[in-house]
Amino acid sequence: MLSTDTAISRLRRDLTLGVLIKALMLGAGVTSLIVLPLVAPQVHSGLAMLAVGVIWLVLSYNSAKSSRLAADAPALIGAGDYEEAERQIEQALSAFSLFRMVKLQTVHHLALLRYAQKRFRDVSELCRELLAQRGGSAGASLSKPTRLLLADAMLELDDVRGTYDALVGLYGQRLTLNEVLKLMAAQLDYESRVGAWSRMMNEVMTKVQLAELMPSAAAARTQALLSVAAKRCGRADFSDWLKARAALLVAPAKLVAQRPLLAELWPSTAPDVD
Repeated sequence: MLSTDTAISRLRRDLTLGVLIKALMLGAGVTSLIVLPLVAPQVHSGLAMLAVGVIWLVLSYNSAKSSRLAADAPALIGAGDYEEAERQIEQALSAFSLFRMVKLQTVHHLALLRYAQKRFRDVSELCRELLAQRGGSAGASLSKPTRLLLADAMLELDDVRGTYDALVGLYGQRLTLNEVLKLMAAQLDYESRVGAWSRMMNEVMTKVQLAELMPSAAAARTQALLSVAAKRCGRADFSDWLKARAALLVAPAKLVAQRPLLAELWPSTAPDVD
């Protein structure tokens, strides 16, 4: 299994190497056009530029091939084929690529795999490394999904401060519907940890409607957490309604196993039942 330290080391190495090679290629191009005609007029500058272009195309082609190595990783993770996903991700990290986005996306895929494997400490380290890579649009495009993944990992580690730090960077940003749903689920989970019950009940029907768009597991957990908030705020009838909706989607025993706080809704449920 690829270690987190090795993955981060390879990412840093390849990003640095990619910058150096691009700088060298740019320098070679400038030299071919400006310097070469002055110091060696007998050498055709067009041929030198052609050589630089060919080298760039070869490197770009090899980089494009490496970008396809881990392309199927998310689908494999979703299908539960973790071993094949691991193999593809390791190959992609071992292959050289000029494209910064390829390496960052591959590490993000590795973080997704570690999350599916419940290796949440590894997820947090990989996500923090990705967030530290701020240069260029590639890092920016991964910022939101990486923060959401980090927030989920911090919740699983019961790190309230880490969850807040991950979520706060998302406020005020333009999010897709899927990102809005993930942010709301993580935020409600966080607020339940700090006892912000009244805040959870703000615009509660909008939250219930958004929960209907989530996958069953997330929808059930979200509505169960809202049920606890309603109960704490003295809205027993509304709490019972949300509790019933959650139980229709996922067995209460499983919900309590995931979030022991929910035993408040189902006191007789054993927390260690799968």
